[in-house]
Amino acid sequence: MVIVEYISLFLLAMVPMIEYMITIPAGIILMQLHPVPVTLIVIAGNVFSLLLFIIVGDRILLFRSRFRRSRPDAGEERKERFRRYYDKYGAIGLSFIGCFFLSSQLTVAGMIPLGISRQRTFFWGSTAVVVYAVLFTFLSVFAEGWVRGMF
Repeated sequence: MVIVEYISLFLLAMVPMIEYMITIPAGIILMQLHPVPVTLIVIAGNVFSLLLFIIVGDRILLFRSRFRRSRPDAGEERKERFRRYYDKYGAIGLSFIGCFFLSSQLTVAGMIPLGISRQRTFFWGSTAVVVYAVLFTFLSVFAEGWVRGMF
């Protein structure tokens, strides 16, 4: 039944707002699985979803550009917010800030309309996911020790 737990972690890592922040602690603390495979599987699931969001986001942007009218759309305010962060921190900062406070998938989907290349978006989004996943793995391993020490 361990394979089912790993598959569920892979699939949960693909869900925005859950991704590594919840799946890594759940896999290590709640399911009591080994930290290394949990981290690798969660990273694989999250990076796979980043790739899907980049490909789909690029296709949606291409589709919208064909039918775009001259009126501003509702997403312009969000695009401007992303633009301000991008102008201030660059692709690296936007990836790390967005992956922590928003979601890695939503961050890369927001970077595509800014004109950032798909390769650069994927590289920095994946790098942020790996760094945060390793950080959450260490925090989960230490938190597991603290929780066991309490009981």
